[in-house]
Amino acid sequence: MSASGTAAAAANGPAVTLSPNPMYASSAPDTGTTQVLTITNSGNAPLIITSYTFGTGNAWGYGSDCIGTIQPGNNCTQNISFHPSTVGTAGNSDSFVIHDNATPPQQTVTLIGTGLGPLVSLDGTSCPLNAGISCDTVRMLATGTTGTGTSTPQTVTLTNTGTGDLYISNVQVNGGVTGFSKVNDTCLRHTIQAAGTCTLQFTFNAGAVGP
Repeated sequence: MSASGTAAAAANGPAVTLSPNPMYASSAPDTGTTQVLTITNSGNAPLIITSYTFGTGNAWGYGSDCIGTIQPGNNCTQNISFHPSTVGTAGNSDSFVIHDNATPPQQTVTLIGTGLGPLVSLDGTSCPLNAGISCDTVRMLATGTTGTGTSTPQTVTLTNTGTGDLYISNVQVNGGVTGFSKVNDTCLRHTIQAAGTCTLQFTFNAGAVGP
């Protein structure tokens, strides 16, 4: 297949032109979208499409719109759906392979998908976030305390590195850790827009835990 996406025609035979290739799609994980691939027989004999296959991903789907015969000079439109499983690009790209009687007998469309939505970074540690799922990957260090007493406030910066609004519904210290207390919070019950930030401050009381 040439860089233009057209399979070279034999002296007498079908050839395939694919548009667009690559194919781009973006959607929120709970929404999904459908893209249209145009398959044109640019050769001089009937093009017979027998089947489709995907690569290894599961974010894309298709029907059998163009399975069958496309006469020379004609085209067919194939719907390809995209339902991302995650926010961002990880796991959302794939390949769509058309099996037919052209030369070569397989044509490939590169599928590049992006899941839209918020992503959380806590002090630079990424935490993929779907609606209603907790993000608790940050572990604070108890610093600024000698013996017993309360440490100076330690600040954690939360950044929305995704593409959608992030609403913070709950902030708490969990995981069975004692001694930490939240003393300041500009995140709770606030909507953080893409690229926006908020801060959390915690103190550590060494007298609340053992040596």
